[in-house]
Amino acid sequence: MARWRSWAAPPTPEQGARLSLSKISAPLKGAGRQRNIDTRARDIQAALRTQHLAVPAAVTAAFGATTNAAVHVIADLNRQISDLEGELATHFETRPDADIYRSLPGLGVILGARVLGEFGDDPNR
Repeated sequence: MARWRSWAAPPTPEQGARLSLSKISAPLKGAGRQRNIDTRARDIQAALRTQHLAVPAAVTAAFGATTNAAVHVIADLNRQISDLEGELATHFETRPDADIYRSLPGLGVILGARVLGEFGDDPNR
């Protein structure tokens, strides 16, 4: 969820406008950015603090809750995908021809398992 925290941190414009540079920089670093972090954080902070069209507080709160929920759903889906990849890798590696599939250029565990599923593993075919 580290990558998605930057989306969940300020779910409403008011909360976004109050973010400090360090709170903006931390998710950028956590997402793997290495260059121009301070400049990018200042740009983001300036954008968050500019005047925007206002909507009623209830609408802002509703969209904030929606954003927060969507971020948590995406983070959970990413976790489940990661779990499935691990399970797939475990089972694919037990196949006798796994080394052959992985030796093909561009085929790793995921695509190798997909090719194995398409062609099958019957040696007498």
